[in-house]
Amino acid sequence: TEIPVLTLTNTYAQGGLTISKTVKGNAASNEDSFLFTVSLTDADGKVVSGTFGGYEFKNGLCEITLTGGQSVNIQDLPIGATYAVTETPAEGYTQTAPAAPATGVISTEAASVSFTNERWAVDIQKKAVGLIGADTVAPMVTVGDVFSGELLSGGEAERIYLTPGKTYAVAEENAEVAGYTLVSALLSGEGSGLTVNGMNFVLGDTSTEIPVLTLTNTYAQGGLTISKTVKG
Repeated sequence: TEIPVLTLTNTYAQGGLTISKTVKGNAASNEDSFLFTVSLTDADGKVVSGTFGGYEFKNGLCEITLTGGQSVNIQDLPIGATYAVTETPAEGYTQTAPAAPATGVISTEAASVSFTNERWAVDIQKKAVGLIGADTVAPMVTVGDVFSGELLSGGEAERIYLTPGKTYAVAEENAEVAGYTLVSALLSGEGSGLTVNGMNFVLGDTSTEIPVLTLTNTYAQGGLTISKTVKG
């Protein structure tokens, strides 16, 4: 004896995108920051602007900063929009995944992209043996294709970023010092994951700390002996 009520309910959905960051390597740090740019375009290729899940897209672009181990989830993105996530290169880091900017289409299923960067390093220092007083040497040193520059004996070590598992050759020029003879040049090293063979070295991907390479030049000077003999 009462009038029933019909309810017509429409349920709508929007999409989400999660971006996560991982760092690896003996020189990587979870405290380092990485800048990402997220772009949105519609099915016609036009930029999509607005605020979605608290993130503002201006002219279709939004910049987000993450540190190692962090992730961000952008909610309420329009279904059908195409996204592209690009990372700005960071000093010494190599982006190992994904190989290219991460792209996809927003759907009712949450999208997720994970960026991994690696940073591996050794420190190299110069030592001179046999020089007298304040004499120093600063030869031009090259390490494979990753470093070329002067290293001052007794000076600060130079940090070199490189690829683990790859063999690097160390060479030097202009190591001569006036009044001395260069007797030998020796490459030595100590630290996690480091293998030295002659003037070559390899850093393994099991390294947990930054090892130190030492390039030692040994110098010598000539001598003159005067003797005296008397007879009669």
